[in-house]
Amino acid sequence: MPAPKDLEFLMQTASERLLSCNFNKTGALSVGSLVSFRKTDIAEHRRSLGIVSKLVVEKQSGKISVGLQLLARQSLPVTYVHIDTGISQKGLFYGIKEPDGEKGFLLTDNFVLKNDDIIRMTLKNEDLPIILGNRRNVGLGYWQFECRRLAENAKASVPAKKGYDFI
Repeated sequence: MPAPKDLEFLMQTASERLLSCNFNKTGALSVGSLVSFRKTDIAEHRRSLGIVSKLVVEKQSGKISVGLQLLARQSLPVTYVHIDTGISQKGLFYGIKEPDGEKGFLLTDNFVLKNDDIIRMTLKNEDLPIILGNRRNVGLGYWQFECRRLAENAKASVPAKKGYDFI
């Protein structure tokens, strides 16, 4: 589903690290906002993900320059179910190539998830058991988790969480 036109902005390169635009309404962006972006000659579904890291108002022109911290060149929408609660949520999944291999990450606005939580993630019609780790706040209300796939029989060997059950 394409984004509503009032949420899309055509930006120009302002420098090596900044894009600029004239915004016609306030509150469209803030430092820490999650944004998707693409070059105008790239297909609409091939968007990159970034976090707004800098906003600069140019006094002469009234343009606002935006600095972005790249999270991923491409992401996929996913649905996941927290094993303990059974609650279904939506998020974004993306991979990052590192010297020691590729790592998968889940981006979510759910602050309840913690390191070592187990979820069942639906990715491209495949249902995968995933253990979450390396929780990191990457923007306003957005959390990134490193995803490690569990073998189906390994989830039985994961120790039960200790604590209290309140009813």
